Amino acid sequence: MSKRRSGCLIGLGVLVLVILVAALASFLAVREGRNAKPENRAEPVALAGAAETVRLEVELAIAQLVLLPAGEGEALEVEAHFDPALYRYERDSRQEGPLEVVRVSLVPAGSRTWALFRAKLSETMAVLRLRVPPEVVFDLAGDIDKGIVALELGGLRARNVDVELKDGGIKVSLAEPAAAPLESLTILGKKGSLDLSGLGHASPRRVTLSQDLGVLDLDLRGAWVRDASIELDAGFSGGAIWLPEGVRVTGVPSRPGLVQQNERDGPTISVEMSSMLGRLVVVE
Repeated sequence: MSKRRSGCLIGLGVLVLVILVAALASFLAVREGRNAKPENRAEPVALAGAAETVRLEVELAIAQLVLLPAGEGEALEVEAHFDPALYRYERDSRQEGPLEVVRVSLVPAGSRTWALFRAKLSETMAVLRLRVPPEVVFDLAGDIDKGIVALELGGLRARNVDVELKDGGIKVSLAEPAAAPLESLTILGKKGSLDLSGLGHASPRRVTLSQDLGVLDLDLRGAWVRDASIELDAGFSGGAIWLPEGVRVTGVPSRPGLVQQNERDGPTISVEMSSMLGRLVVVE
């Protein structure tokens, strides 16, 4: 048998072995996902009387984060939906003067690579829901690794929102104006999608957005009540920027700083854009 033929047979054997291992791993992941026994843990957070602001610190991996308004007079609530055999859940609180810090962690109990493989094949992914009453002033700090994030800030009193998303998608929306203007919004993404709609309803003073690779859609429409500074780094991402009416916008190609008649008395939004190979389409 020639060396060439022997090498081909060895290569074929390795390929068959890799396929068999992948098939076995897929079968085990799907079976593990189907055999999952998820449970719900809904825990109200009792805020100290001295707390003026709540800081929500979230660590999440291979999971979904949903933040939405609670009803008037309802308690701040943390709800986790997960399988204890597959995920590790922790929650604790501490007082730092007038600031109450609530830390929540929901991460895979084992290998994150295996957890991601299982989630893609069997659609088994834990969910963390934060329900925030409209009267609670809060900050959100999120450290997300390969997750999906949905934040509905309409009607709420968010002060600072800071999310680092290593891989995945995030959607920030405002179905109605916020109860108070947002001070700062920072979202640092790596790969995936970043989608913000109705940002004018939050009137953030400072916005920092970064998306290295994927899609970045920024909707600036809404009821702006003050000036804003926006720093935008699209990297290799593509997407669109939707401009608001009645607001002066500088720093984008279609608004070179000229003041239109209906913009004379409105707020000014200063945009600083940068990208490498990405392309953002400006929509009037």
